[in-house]
Amino acid sequence: MGETRFAGETKGLLDTESGEALAQLYRLHAPWLRRMVALLGRPQGMEPEDVVQETYLRAARYQKEDARLQPKALLLRIARNLVRDKARQSASEARTLQRAVHTGLFDDATPPDQEYLLALKTIILALPPPLRDVFLLSRFTPMTYDEIAKHHGISVKTVEWRMNKALAICADRMRD
Repeated sequence: MGETRFAGETKGLLDTESGEALAQLYRLHAPWLRRMVALLGRPQGMEPEDVVQETYLRAARYQKEDARLQPKALLLRIARNLVRDKARQSASEARTLQRAVHTGLFDDATPPDQEYLLALKTIILALPPPLRDVFLLSRFTPMTYDEIAKHHGISVKTVEWRMNKALAICADRMRD
């Protein structure tokens, strides 16, 4: 059996006592990790060096002993997860953009920038809860108006009214 560790008994690699361990880990494995990240593929908007740096920042959270056991395996797992997370995030942003185009909030010829998407998200989250719930279920799930009505125990006409009201509010606020 392994030893039991309690909070505060061991320190992560960023602690002053272990900072040298992180620096040594970087010196030993950073060139190798850069090559491995290049093989993993580069997610949109993320350079291999960014992945390497973020990997070491996350590795710093691990205990010194954990990083010593299989350092390359640990670093590669963290880097792989970072690349996957970024790919998922990019795919999610693309779906959000596609849904926003579908709702008619802007056309295909003028794709939004990050400020626009943030403003859209803020507006949607600021909708009154009954409108927001219907809007989110309609646009971000495969539910039909009939299914949304049954889910909320309201009529389909109420769902239609709430959806139209939510779209009108979003469009008005986006014009401002």
